[in-house]
Amino acid sequence: MEKSLHFNMCNLTSSFLFDKDDRGLSERVETNIGPKLRYACWHWAAHLTAVRHDSHDVQQLSTLLLEFCSLKVLFWMEAMNLLELDCRLPLHLARNWALQIPSAELNLYMAASQRLWASFLQSPAVRSTPHLYISSLATELAFTSASDSSALRKWQKHFPRLTLPECRGIVRQRKLITLKHSCAVYAVAMSPTSTHIVSALADNSMQIWDAATGIELIKLEGHSNWVQSVAFSPDGTQIVSSSSDMTVRIWDAITGDELVKIEGHTDSVRSVAFSPNGGQIVSGSHDMTLRIWDATIGTELVKAVGHRDWVQSVAFSPNGAQIVSGSDDKTVRIWDATTGHEMIKLQGHKNCVHSVAFSPDGARIVSGSADKTFRIWDAATGIELMKSEGHSSVVNSVAFSPNGGHIVFGSADRTVRLWDAATGIELMKLEGHSNEVNCVQFLSNGAQIISGSVDHTVVIWDATTTNEVTQIEGHTEWVRSVAFSPDGAWIVSCSNDNTVQIWDVTTGNQVTMMEGHSDYVQSVAFSPSGEQIASGSADRTVRIWDVATGIELMRLEGHTHWVRSVVFSPNGAQIASGCDDKTVRLWDATTGDELMKLLGHTDSVRCVAFSPSAEQIASGSVDRTIRIWDVPTGIELMRLEGHTHWVRSVTFLPDGAHIISGSDDKTVRIWDATKGNEIMKIEGHSDHVQSVAFSPDGAEIVSGSADRTVRVWDAVTGVELMKLEGHTHWVRSVAFSPDGARIAAGSNDKTVRIWDVSCTPEAITSAGWDSAAESSDSIVSDPESHVVPIRQSLTTQQLSRLWIPQTDGWVVVCGHPDIRLFWYPPEIHHTVPIPPCVQMISTSGQSRFKFDPANLGPNWQSIISPQ
Repeated sequence: MEKSLHFNMCNLTSSFLFDKDDRGLSERVETNIGPKLRYACWHWAAHLTAVRHDSHDVQQLSTLLLEFCSLKVLFWMEAMNLLELDCRLPLHLARNWALQIPSAELNLYMAASQRLWASFLQSPAVRSTPHLYISSLATELAFTSASDSSALRKWQKHFPRLTLPECRGIVRQRKLITLKHSCAVYAVAMSPTSTHIVSALADNSMQIWDAATGIELIKLEGHSNWVQSVAFSPDGTQIVSSSSDMTVRIWDAITGDELVKIEGHTDSVRSVAFSPNGGQIVSGSHDMTLRIWDATIGTELVKAVGHRDWVQSVAFSPNGAQIVSGSDDKTVRIWDATTGHEMIKLQGHKNCVHSVAFSPDGARIVSGSADKTFRIWDAATGIELMKSEGHSSVVNSVAFSPNGGHIVFGSADRTVRLWDAATGIELMKLEGHSNEVNCVQFLSNGAQIISGSVDHTVVIWDATTTNEVTQIEGHTEWVRSVAFSPDGAWIVSCSNDNTVQIWDVTTGNQVTMMEGHSDYVQSVAFSPSGEQIASGSADRTVRIWDVATGIELMRLEGHTHWVRSVVFSPNGAQIASGCDDKTVRLWDATTGDELMKLLGHTDSVRCVAFSPSAEQIASGSVDRTIRIWDVPTGIELMRLEGHTHWVRSVTFLPDGAHIISGSDDKTVRIWDATKGNEIMKIEGHSDHVQSVAFSPDGAEIVSGSADRTVRVWDAVTGVELMKLEGHTHWVRSVAFSPDGARIAAGSNDKTVRIWDVSCTPEAITSAGWDSAAESSDSIVSDPESHVVPIRQSLTTQQLSRLWIPQTDGWVVVCGHPDIRLFWYPPEIHHTVPIPPCVQMISTSGQSRFKFDPANLGPNWQSIISPQ
């Protein structure tokens, strides 16, 4: 393999094509990957593991394996995919062998190789072998953690032109294998050698799987009700199961035959375990008893009584002398395994105890409970050593790692979490299950975790994935309001997290955070000079902040309820505010003095706006009216009626002659500000219109809605020009940039998004695609199906605005779904700003793609450095 494997060994013609569409590929595979290489590709790991670790060849083999993993392992994966073979078994064997070698670098490579192949295999990218590199390797490198960096940097060095996505603040979870079932999984167990998995199911059956390949081997049937618990015997030859049918059964792990049926419990049997020597079985039941059975003939040896409610979990100590149990009576109890006498009662949990386990040395016990905690106890004294708190849901299952250094637990909140057993610090949160996690266990190598869930899956996770995740600034609650600075360089936003934050429009980085409000901040506005910000809050105050320092300059008090809206006058001398106390108030922006209180609305005032001349104020209310006020006198000049629900937003057109409004009646309306008559009603949103704004030239209107969309309308005709999607909850606020090129939106999804609306994808397409171009200018050329030409003027920046995502994660060119640029994994879907969105500010993380036409399509081979 060392001599025969190389990059693109079968001359794949384009990264845009699926392998099946690459003409003549099967013949090239047959020619370039001969029988000897095929044999080596499939069997090398089996030959490796045949070498004992006490052999004098081990050092030489480990050195060769390290060299192989530094680059050629990627070419091997390429060949295996073209051969339609699965790398999981060879990688599983090789990693288990490598774990016995004291080489941190080798084991980092092996772990990274397993993650890379698992990611590729489980993705649609597996259908296009070039995307082993372009998508899967690029994503793996983008998620490089501190512990893996030295290994993965060596991979990256060989692919200098590989374009990596930018991923910040995102935890990349590695599902190595997902086993899909037809119903909920109640329990899982791994064989002592980590070669087989048994899962217990809600359909009364069990399934045995090959842990390396994920292939189902045997189905065990016989129970007449849900199977609640399973365990392998210490030698791996037998499986014990317990069920709601009140029986315990022993099975042959090789043939699946039922060997022994044990009866005696009078209610559902929730938990079973083998003794360390395999001679006994302990079971815990809803009949409130523990029973110890002879594992050969099924005879009851001991019955332990003491719990006052259902027994949910049982386990033997490593020396077999004690048994620990957890119960719905909120206690953990330690029993003498010979006599069944209760030795210690551990009290402290505030709710049912769902799971218990001994540490490998027998010195500690961990318990997980419905009280949302896990606790560690001294097994000799019963003293509580540690309590983890702050979890959001019930702890269903707990387990120690083989070295006792870590604890894993599975929760009803759908997560699997890894903790340091000494410090109580959470090390990792594994997300991916879509329903509660019932059971967790470490593999014998300690490097992987297995979990079973109500979502019908069993997942094997890479437990060495400890990404150093950069914390991303952002709002932690609903974003209520956004506004651009006068120069367009910054955006200010406010939130239900009680903060006001300023962001750099280009980078998305936080510039300043202003704290001081004691309740939700409802509205923000820049002063015309850009030097100050006004904010209005549910704490009933309006505050003025210094933009440069973030210091609170002034607090305006007088409102008696939530302040819903604030705005500076065009000359910056005054501030207007609207409030749930039904008033509009006018303030001196320099002194903070209240100048005027405008009365007339009969319900909450949701929005206020100054006219360009600063002589009038418009206000919109829950009373369904818009009112125009004379600023010098405070007199109500006009009442605009027509909306059939709350008025959420109002603003003046730049000419001052028109007003636009948005309402819970799902409409945007344009009004004559001099006569008060309705000029146009714009319909299209399917839910409340929360915010409206005019473009600087008055030609366009932008609106944000509870239907999760931002829409741009022609201000003259009312025609919808653009629908901007991406928000996953109500859009609360929208704003145009001063040059009209961008739109910002804030949402209940806790994000701020910025769209570039200066040029539509259609306009870029017409500028970049040329039907008359020569084939040498083509981004892809497939003689069998099509030629898609591209002008040389289509830059990386333009291409980065032409892509759209498909539901399966493929990124394709607008209008050309067969031009596959990249595939990205599900965990970053929600973090990617989709064109024309250019920026997304979110604590959930940020991802960004750049595409270089020079390294894609028929040019994809250029990603590797010359050898």
